Amino acid sequence: MESQEKAWSYTAYDLWIPLETLVQEEEEKLERFHRELPKKFDADVGKKVELYIDLLRTSYDSLYRTSQTLVRDQAKIPATLKNDVLPILDLFYLRDLLQFNLARDAVNELARAADRARQLLDFLIDARPGPIAQRYLARVARCYTWGYDAEALILCRSVLQQVLEENVSDADVFTAFAWKPEVFPPSRQDELRKHDPFRIAIGDRIYAAQAIGKLTNQEVELAKQIRDRGNKAVHEAPPAGVDTYGTVRDLMGVISKLCSG
Repeated sequence: MESQEKAWSYTAYDLWIPLETLVQEEEEKLERFHRELPKKFDADVGKKVELYIDLLRTSYDSLYRTSQTLVRDQAKIPATLKNDVLPILDLFYLRDLLQFNLARDAVNELARAADRARQLLDFLIDARPGPIAQRYLARVARCYTWGYDAEALILCRSVLQQVLEENVSDADVFTAFAWKPEVFPPSRQDELRKHDPFRIAIGDRIYAAQAIGKLTNQEVELAKQIRDRGNKAVHEAPPAGVDTYGTVRDLMGVISKLCSG
């Protein structure tokens, strides 16, 4: 009984302290190694090693820590420097540096990731989406959990498009247009009159789903918001003022409806 009570008293705090301590210790060791490595070579190579290490550290920050903004490091590394030094760093330094930085970033994100994962679990319990919708949710959940909001929004739009293509066929779009052309925006009607499947856009399938009764008016508005937020995330990352969790929740509602018919 006592051992069971002790087990239940275990908290995330008990895990967090050793993790933080380990990260700090490893960071100090890596920093010492970073300072000492250039000294292991002659002066010319040592300077190149030091320069390349600094470039690698800067590149990591630009490539991974700011990936939500889709920023990429613009530093141009001379080919001779890369060819001369990279094999040395691969052997002594680079893999360890990347492993440490990735682990540190994961530890630093754990608290927020847990909160976001809890949101998704609460949603699954409350909404109980079907197995098909859950399968699609798995594609979005990891991006959302780890805070990649722009990527999650882009993926929401991609998932919506895929589900629409699977459940609202080209024939459905043209049938809906012939039956209720007024449902489609005037800007799309000329394109649809050409009856060319290659001209069908995601919005056409959304309006066709409304016309054939697969989506309600409210669900159509949600689908358009998901599409527009995904488009915005491609050009503005992270997109300002966008509710990522709300977008994931709305996506599940829309695709659950599309897949139930």
